[in-house]
Amino acid sequence: MSNENQNEQLIKKCMSALKLKGYSHNTLFGYQRDLEAFFKVVDKDALTLDYKTINAYFLNLMAEEKAPRTIARHMAALRCLYKFLLKNEYIEFDPTVKLESPKLSKRLPEYLLDEQVHLIMNSMKCLRDKCILALLYSSGMRLNELWQLNKNNINWDKKEIKVFGKGSKERIVPFNEEAKLLLEEYLKSRKDEDPALLVSNDGTRIGKRFIQKMLKEHGEKVGIYGVHPHLLRHSLASRLCQNDVPIQEIQELLGHESISTTTMYSHLNNTKIRNSYNRVFEDKKE
Repeated sequence: MSNENQNEQLIKKCMSALKLKGYSHNTLFGYQRDLEAFFKVVDKDALTLDYKTINAYFLNLMAEEKAPRTIARHMAALRCLYKFLLKNEYIEFDPTVKLESPKLSKRLPEYLLDEQVHLIMNSMKCLRDKCILALLYSSGMRLNELWQLNKNNINWDKKEIKVFGKGSKERIVPFNEEAKLLLEEYLKSRKDEDPALLVSNDGTRIGKRFIQKMLKEHGEKVGIYGVHPHLLRHSLASRLCQNDVPIQEIQELLGHESISTTTMYSHLNNTKIRNSYNRVFEDKKE
């Protein structure tokens, strides 16, 4: 069997194992694409590769001035493959353990103000689209979590929704009264019997790409560019943080596995920090 065919089979087996563990479609697609790109350049047997060969590949990416995040993503895919190979005894040593990930700049998350969210919502004529915006903003759920929702996932009395996040982990997220009223009105207007919470004009579950495109276009209509589902998740987290909601509670709401992912929002509360600073240094004593 050629190196190419064997490597392809190993990648497929790894992707199948990750799928069973609950990895998202987007993550699996990205990993497979990056691994195929790696072995297209490094045309060698995956089971006999050593650290020097792998490291040389990443040094070449750096020489080509690839973005640090791109390099880090390629490394993550390769590490995942070799972790699978080691666990399943295809190899006795993982050649990626000595790889050093590039330092990534810590960017503060962008977010929309509450007024901007409602400016976009008020421009919408479609009730379903308003529901999408209201749910993403008030619950902080991910696009994939929203897309797979069914009507029976909603607890109307408690204003809560059962969602299935990364790794098929189940959690409960709240939604506000505004989203509840919009949803009730939307569901009453539905003539189909599809179990999906959100449907397209033909009565079947709405597409993820449609949601992305719809939000982008409605944002541009009111002069707000780059609106996407994850931006609304950032917007909720930022608003909660700026209103002194404990970071641990925000972590639980968003379904972050590590609190370090959530703590980036704590840097957004500049007003509180400035007020404390002024109290010490700037306020004049009577």
